[in-house]
Amino acid sequence: MSDSIRDSEEKPYLVPQNVETKFQFFPGFGWLEVGTVAAAFLLGLLLVYILGFFTARPAKYIFLLLLPAAAFFLHKPTPDGSSLYRVLTDLRSWVKSKKRYLFEYRED
Repeated sequence: MSDSIRDSEEKPYLVPQNVETKFQFFPGFGWLEVGTVAAAFLLGLLLVYILGFFTARPAKYIFLLLLPAAAFFLHKPTPDGSSLYRVLTDLRSWVKSKKRYLFEYRED
């Protein structure tokens, strides 16, 4: 068997790009984020139900939009891939971490 025949029979192995391990509705927004928005909606529904005992004003229904919108923007990814939630958790861990000072500041 000649080399030219064998080369034509071999098929190249194509490596797929951008393979993701987690299902996402749109980039950076998967099941965890949808669950967070749904939980915020249920919390808003509970607040509307509780406020129904005290007032009959339709302004109480703002919680049905306000809390899920806040949860959405908390988990919405930014162009660099992070989210406000990730930034706040990183900030909290940085504030709690021990700082090492490499110099001593003295006023003489």
